[in-house]
Formats: sequence, C-alpha cells, structure tokens
Amino acid sequence: MFASPNLCLDCLGKLDVIFKKETLYNTPILYLYTYNDFFKSLLFRYKGQYDLALAPVFLDAYLWWLQRKYRRYIVAPCPSSNSQNMIRGFAPMEEIAKTLNLPLFTGLYKKYEYKQSDQHFYNRARIKDVIAIRDEEKIKGKKVLLIDDVMTSGHTVKACIDCLKKGEPAYIQVLILARHSN
Repeated sequence: MFASPNLCLDCLGKLDVIFKKETLYNTPILYLYTYNDFFKSLLFRYKGQYDLALAPVFLDAYLWWLQRKYRRYIVAPCPSSNSQNMIRGFAPMEEIAKTLNLPLFTGLYKKYEYKQSDQHFYNRARIKDVIAIRDEEKIKGKKVLLIDDVMTSGHTVKACIDCLKKGEPAYIQVLILARHSN
C-alpha cells in the first residue's frame, strides 16, 4: 500500500488490504479491501452521516497507481438512491470516482427507489430490473471503469455491466472498494 495523506497510519493499518484481481461475468475486477468493521464504520460516516470530506480516503492509498492504470478510461460509478442523494447532498460513488480525476459517466441510474443491502441475499438478483442507462452513446467505443463501494452478491455489478454493454464500450473493467468475505 502507498502513503495516504488523508488517513493516519493507525487508521490506514485498520484497512484490510486484499488488492485482489479476478474475473467476474467475463469482466476484470479489482478489489482493494475486505469489508471489515473499520471499513464499515468509515463508509457509514461517509454515506450515513454525510461526511463528504471522507470521499478521497477510499482510493487515496492507491490514487497515483489507479490514475496511471485507468488513465484512458471513463469512470462509471454505480448508482445510488436518488432520495438518499438528495438528503446527503451528494452521490457517494460519484464523489469517490471524482477523486480519480478522470472523465466521469453518470448515465447509470436507478429507475425507482431500491436499497440492495435491505434485500435478502437470494432476492438481490432483482436489481437487474432497477438499474438502467441513459446517454449510452457517450461510452461507445470507450474503455469504461465501473466503480462500486461494496460487493456482496455481485448482482449490482452484473446489472451495471449489462447496462454498460448496451452502450457498446470497447472494454469494461470493475473496481470494488471492499468485498464481503462471505
């Protein structure tokens, strides 16, 4: 792990780094951390307590490397609830994605209010009916990096990949901040 100007060494040490590459749904995916209690509390402060100043900490330790690796990509954040975004005053994944300083594609959206974490594990596949895409012509022939905060079942990522494919991108890769150990 690289240095992080936004987290103290003690906090940095509490992040369980996995930096694991896999292929999921025939798409390269990179996981940065394990979803442990510290990551959960950090994410809650950010999303649940509206602490926008925390947005850079999630990618900070790898920022230079990520910017180099994905320098020719357009970043597509997984969508979140419109009503929650209104309450927070920001879209969490969009703000994290902005820290990469790469072109942003915000065409993925939820057709209606739906919180994946409220669903039973076996009902999470319904997300495919919730996520949609607009302005897909903006990603035609482009390399796209899909970014999400936490992956549990993988259904949200799959739904987003399927939507992005409608835009006929040249290539899709996925970056997940934290993965449940299941």
